[in-house]
Amino acid sequence: MLATEENKRAAFSLSANQFLKLPGDLQFFYVAGALDGMTLLSRENGLKTYDNFIECYRSITLGAFTKKVVIFIRSSSDKDLSVAELIIQTAADTCGDEFLK
Repeated sequence: MLATEENKRAAFSLSANQFLKLPGDLQFFYVAGALDGMTLLSRENGLKTYDNFIECYRSITLGAFTKKVVIFIRSSSDKDLSVAELIIQTAADTCGDEFLK
């Protein structure tokens, strides 16, 4: 039903506070979508470390990674960053920031 509703708002990333208010299942799906997007962009942009990036994310469950994101957001002093940016920072901490280059 949500997909058929007309939304007149521009696309946006949730704020850290909005994300933390979501039920756990929705946090999980939000993180999954962000990781899917990061994976696609890594592959499409021909990043040299794409295979390492994929290998790292296959070594941790999505639930465990989502928990890392929640912990990182709660401990972050920069609540002005979007959740997408905080997910990227968590990914860099988890898998090394070389995949961002």
